[in-house]
Amino acid sequence: MVEPYGVSAGREWRFSAYELRDGYIRPTPEAQLETYDPWAVYAASLTKKPAVEAPYTSLLALLDKVLEGATLSPSAPDPLYRLSAAAEAAITSWCRQFGLLGVLLQRVQAITLWPRWEPVEWVSPPLPRRLLFPAVTQYARSSTGWSKADSPMTDTEPRTDLAQTGALVAETDWPTRLPRPGVVLRDLRSPAVKVEGLDGTWSRFFPGVPAEERDTFAYPQPLTDAFWRLYAEPVDAFIDGALMLRDALGGLKLLKPLAEASEREASQLDRARNLLQTLIWGTSPVLKFTAEGAAEPVWVAPSLLGALAMMAFLDLTESRRRLRRCEVCGRLFVSTAWQATYCSAKCRHTAQKRANRARQRNPEGHEHLQSTKE
Repeated sequence: MVEPYGVSAGREWRFSAYELRDGYIRPTPEAQLETYDPWAVYAASLTKKPAVEAPYTSLLALLDKVLEGATLSPSAPDPLYRLSAAAEAAITSWCRQFGLLGVLLQRVQAITLWPRWEPVEWVSPPLPRRLLFPAVTQYARSSTGWSKADSPMTDTEPRTDLAQTGALVAETDWPTRLPRPGVVLRDLRSPAVKVEGLDGTWSRFFPGVPAEERDTFAYPQPLTDAFWRLYAEPVDAFIDGALMLRDALGGLKLLKPLAEASEREASQLDRARNLLQTLIWGTSPVLKFTAEGAAEPVWVAPSLLGALAMMAFLDLTESRRRLRRCEVCGRLFVSTAWQATYCSAKCRHTAQKRANRARQRNPEGHEHLQSTKE
């Protein structure tokens, strides 16, 4: 089997315990934050020794459980879904293993915070002194993570009262060239980009921030401990992210020679490909240097959702594994065999016994059920 490029390392964040409260998936107050490597789980799923489920198929199996007992809320979209206690428990259990999907991080490209008065060491005769200038904090995403830039506007009128350090700059005092507070967002299901205020989509993922501070809050840099302790994922956003991955991979199950595809099938394939391509946008290979002095590739994704989509992409293109649904138990699984029908030898044996019983009941009229490769 060809090992997909770059499965050797990666990093995601998870808490030791989660809860669903007020329509959000969030860590419990006493939960501990840790990092882990989801790519190690994916690499183990390629060996089948021991049998390990690929993280993205685990998410899709969770989605099946969640939607099975879910109902649409009459007060949609806040929240859109009403979940059973079993579904809520399944979500928190999955998040304990893998963390939140990071739906917001999958969409965000850059953030500009509200300006504040910050000190600058100003050299002026006869002695240096500290003066306050309007300063803007910006976060930007790159192929290796997030960067932070603090930009004081030293060509503007300063203040001398250091007691105002960190105070918000009133809009009437904003320099003309000051970047406006806001966030650059990509749409989750298309490559469309828009700019919003911080009190829009962004603040929806920080329910602990008071409503009156949503536009002016000093949000921490993405992927820091402070960020994860403040971040929470709306249940609807979590489900929508999983649905998008399912829609992409469900459409790609139709994969066949284009000459044999109908116009409708070709359209479905193109839509599924575009969905998957949107999900893996921003995921990049970067170099990691080992203790032995070697260089190896590492996939860096903007979010866990992006990493899961990349795993599915690698299965399709490198391992030649495709997503399938077992005809006996209904479980999602991946296989390199194009005719695979069952997720395990147990389910294949169950199907054979059912076929044998059916033949015994109707030996002349029943068609023999062909067993397929696992």
